[in-house]
This record gives sequence, C-alpha cells and structure tokens, in this order.
Amino acid sequence: LKDYTAAFEVRAKSSRADFLVINGETKCFEIKSKIDTLKRLEKQSCDYKDVFEFNTIVTDQKHLSIVKDIIPDYYGIWSFEGDEKVEFRKAQKSVHLDSSSQLDLMTKRERKIYFGLSEIDQILLDFSKDSINEILKGVLKDRYKDRWLFVKSNWNKILPIDLQFFYNTNIN
Repeated sequence: LKDYTAAFEVRAKSSRADFLVINGETKCFEIKSKIDTLKRLEKQSCDYKDVFEFNTIVTDQKHLSIVKDIIPDYYGIWSFEGDEKVEFRKAQKSVHLDSSSQLDLMTKRERKIYFGLSEIDQILLDFSKDSINEILKGVLKDRYKDRWLFVKSNWNKILPIDLQFFYNTNIN
C-alpha cells in the first residue's frame, strides 16, 4: 500500500543486494537464512555502504552474533520469530556513499538521459554528491517501477515463494 518501488537482486559493485526499496531513500536488505553461509557478508556490506543510504541484514537467530561482528555499526539487523519482525538495530544512513560507485550502477544510456552526459568523470565534476544520490533514486525507481507495479497489482494472486519469479517475468 505504500508508495515505493522495490526490486530484487540489484547489482551493487561486485555484489547483488537481495531486496531494494526506493522511496525518498534507498534501503537495501541482504537476507541470510539459517542455511546461508556468511562468507561473502563482509564484502557485500562493503559494497552496499558505498551505494545505498540505509542497509539492513535480515538474518536467522543462528547467525546473529556473527553478523553483529561482521557488519558496520550503522547497519540495521533484523530477524524474525514466526511472523514477528525483531529489530535488533535500526539502520542509520551510510556516511560512505560513493558517487562514482553510484554512477556505475547506471547504464551509459541512463547516465545520458538523467545527466545529459554519459562519462562518469565528467558527471563527478559537474554534479554534487547529493545531486548524484538523488538522481540515482529516480533512475532506480524508473528502472524497476513497471515490474514492481505488476507485482503490486497481482499481489493477491502470487504466493510469497513466487514473488521474485513474477517480478522478473511479469507473466499473468
């Protein structure tokens, strides 16, 4: 019911964020279930902090103490007990946003449309860090809005396990 756009498996540097919500802010969620390994979590958290404003690890209780040691203090940590969300730590805005990494998320065509130029070095000279971050949100919302609108309009017909499939295929 909320006015946001969301996406699954969004590239961020050399990682892929499990879930991204874009509204007035970018909110990244990395999910680590009890059967997942935490081998890549440190690298993933380094990649996400450069690109997304708020980052949260959603983990099983099994991994909780290890996750707390691996991720930065400003990352949020959630777990679930049944259907109840347990928020161990609220995500704080990343102070490590890197405009170059954010621009690298965009295609050359997207940079040309939104900035009027496609070369990252020139955009970095011509636009402020805040402007680049704001424009990134618009790019991501536009890129993913149709897929997300399909999911929202078919929400009652899609089983939770099939959400990502229908998001990616938009098959009625």
